[in-house]
Amino acid sequence: MTNLTPIPIQGDPSGDVFDVIIVGAGLAGLVCGQELQASGQRVLILEKSAGLGGRIATRRIGADCWLDHGVPAWMAPQGFDDFPDWPQWQALTTELLTKQMIQAWPEFIPTQPLEPSYFQAYAAPQGMTAIAKHLAPGLAIARQQRATNIHVNPDTQLWQVTTLNSKELTQAWWSKTLVLAIPAPQAHALCHPLSDQGLAREFLCHLGQVSYDPCLTVMVGFDPELGSALPPLPRLALEDPLIRWWAWDSQKRPQPAPPVIVLHSTPEYAQANLETVSLDEVGYTLWESVRKPYNLPDALAIPNWLQVHRWRYAQVTQGYPRPYLAAPMSPTLICCGDWCGQTNKAWGLGRAWQSGIETAKRLKSPLP
Repeated sequence: MTNLTPIPIQGDPSGDVFDVIIVGAGLAGLVCGQELQASGQRVLILEKSAGLGGRIATRRIGADCWLDHGVPAWMAPQGFDDFPDWPQWQALTTELLTKQMIQAWPEFIPTQPLEPSYFQAYAAPQGMTAIAKHLAPGLAIARQQRATNIHVNPDTQLWQVTTLNSKELTQAWWSKTLVLAIPAPQAHALCHPLSDQGLAREFLCHLGQVSYDPCLTVMVGFDPELGSALPPLPRLALEDPLIRWWAWDSQKRPQPAPPVIVLHSTPEYAQANLETVSLDEVGYTLWESVRKPYNLPDALAIPNWLQVHRWRYAQVTQGYPRPYLAAPMSPTLICCGDWCGQTNKAWGLGRAWQSGIETAKRLKSPLP
């Protein structure tokens, strides 16, 4: 890894053609981008949000509080050598440990049985987003650019990606190859109009068959002096109709840290309340469903603050069995992400990583 900063994309890039444009700066997109750029290709990543990492997400509250409201922990198998790209994953995990970007989190309890069962969980003291930033150096990343349309220019045979930025201004970008490293439903929405340009119906069917469970993440903060009243360990809410998982997120932070608890709803509750206008009411309902059954102190009844985040594509329930989905068309179009590859739902990070690596290998290798 080089100690560079992401290259800002500024000005009007009209006429500037990239070898590869990657839509999505989650784990799959970042890994794919680094692999392709290392092979000499000119890569641009377009990301709709202001941050990096997708569900490797950290939210900052004030000056001294940050919390992981997406994936709660970095997972690595202990001695697991059947994963094709395990040496690279092991090298990255070792690097993150050496740089003290992650540390063992033995108290972590996953929401799904792990296969294999000997996974190790690691907390990121500076937040999970720090890992995504660690994977971004040297990459050209245009943030707050939401892809709204993709099509092939019939004259140049180049991909044109149209984006809408945070100021509601449109911009066009061109590349020889296009990678969509985003959730399958979002990829399907972008690709569907390509049926007029000959995109195979089978490709769209594969995208349409991928499904996800949603999740509502509730973040609850308290006065620093109440830290001793909080439970010392993460908890798994077994057979709870509302809560799948909850943890004292602030125990991962450098001490002293303002006490923060993070809750993940069940998919069923999230589905029923995903479009609720008043998310705060939903958040307090979920918080009470934890506080009362676990006999937490009355002092925690009214937190200092509470926030809720919607994750529409939190957990893959039906994925695509191969590490990437390539469209049978020219120029090259490939989709990748945590919805591709092995079906072990408990290790979405591993699927995203492998999908990004394998997509890059496919693009670096000449077609037979």
